[in-house]
Amino acid sequence: MSPQDTTRKYYEDFPVGGKFISGPKAVTEEELNIFCILTLHARTIDNTKNIHMNAEFAKQYGYKDRLVPGVQTLSYINGLLGSANIMSGAIFLGVEKARFTAPVYPNDSITVESEVVEKRDVKKYPDRGIIRLKNTVKNQDGVVVCEAETLYMVLKKKK
Repeated sequence: MSPQDTTRKYYEDFPVGGKFISGPKAVTEEELNIFCILTLHARTIDNTKNIHMNAEFAKQYGYKDRLVPGVQTLSYINGLLGSANIMSGAIFLGVEKARFTAPVYPNDSITVESEVVEKRDVKKYPDRGIIRLKNTVKNQDGVVVCEAETLYMVLKKKK
């Protein structure tokens, strides 16, 4: 499915084995700063010993620049799938099996490739189903930087 698809997706539109890809997203310096401040990855007093806020400190650990926090990369999965209208209108239920396999740096461009690995009905809400996606986040060089499974509650088509 292409990132330009603007049709709302329903439970029936997600076959097990179905694959989806988001458009690219550049991770900006501003987003990194704001995320770090909001989530307390940044200290308001001293950021000299912080790999997310200080490039020179990060370089001491062998990185080429400040690191985007893994949880920030993880949050882009949901945002990119929503903005590509793949999971727009779905209820995000959670994340499982998250792994961060390579660093993400400011100004990297990431995409999400997703595969439907499970579907199930919701007994309490017969008009909805649960979708499990296996997500692979890649940077602009095709390097896998994050893998995670996400769960969404999705409406079924009305009969």
